Amino acid sequence: KSPILLILTLLLNKKVSSIKTPVVGKEKNHLNIYNLDYETYIKNNNNNNNKFDFTLFNSEFKRRFPNKELPTNEFLIWFIGFFEGDGSLIMAKRGDLSILITQSAKDINILNVIKDTFNVGNIIIQSKKDKTYRWIIQNRKDIYLISLLFNGNLVLPIRSLKLNMFLSKLNYKLLINNENLIEFNPNLILPTLNDTWLLGFTDSEGCFTCSILNNSNGFKVRYILSQKYEINKYILIHILYLFNNYLMKHNETYLNNKNNSLGLIVPHSKQNNWELRINGLKNCQNILFYFDKFKLKTIKYQSYIKFKEILIMLDNKDHLDPIKRKLIKDLSKKINNKILE
Repeated sequence: KSPILLILTLLLNKKVSSIKTPVVGKEKNHLNIYNLDYETYIKNNNNNNNKFDFTLFNSEFKRRFPNKELPTNEFLIWFIGFFEGDGSLIMAKRGDLSILITQSAKDINILNVIKDTFNVGNIIIQSKKDKTYRWIIQNRKDIYLISLLFNGNLVLPIRSLKLNMFLSKLNYKLLINNENLIEFNPNLILPTLNDTWLLGFTDSEGCFTCSILNNSNGFKVRYILSQKYEINKYILIHILYLFNNYLMKHNETYLNNKNNSLGLIVPHSKQNNWELRINGLKNCQNILFYFDKFKLKTIKYQSYIKFKEILIMLDNKDHLDPIKRKLIKDLSKKINNKILE
């Protein structure tokens, strides 16, 4: 807590961890928390120079758990997306640090998968009333391991800034215990449709919805992705850009009309919240390839299967048949239901 110790921490952090963790810094050709001009960046760069890099994490994991199978890149990228949606870096006033993810009882299985894959943390009941559980890490060495995974591999600017604050406190604890420090890496990753970040983020923040109208043959189907804070809005813009760009390359209709877009970025009813909305049968059908290529890991997968089944029925005009329409309506109520059948 002493200002002198904090300054010493920063100086030693620069001295010690710069040997281990190369940081690009504020270079213009790299997207980072000091350079967030996404529109100019995407216009001038076909590909982001920043790539997911798990070298330091993998090295530490193998050192800690030599007999444990190394997590796959696909899982690690999914986990980062999932954590950026549902995870928390906790800095208690008394100085304790923890990393946690909270899920409802119906998704406790994914917490077990995370715990078993990383071989760290514990699963505890958070609330019996709300039926929620936590995967939580409190051990300093385990926090160090997962912090190596996050450092330089985050997508959301707010998450990266929070990690910077978290690392400053972690490094103080590492310093007084004569352990290696972690130099904060400000680089931000832009996800692609060839990795699983969007999959993990959808598992935490995404939503598939269907509404069958009562007074007509109409219906509404949507894929919704929500995010808080204006500073994170460009990630929703980027995801929409990825889907539009994919279709321009693979679909003649979109190729011939560059003004087409699968969806919109709109303000949420809550202030400083934003949504990516992909509306309509054809538009929703055009994003299925991604979720068929990469399988959702939470119970949201069951919602996706029902959503996909409804899209097939709507495409077959089943909603025009009163009997089949009722079946679609009943099925739509099971999407995102607390108890999925």
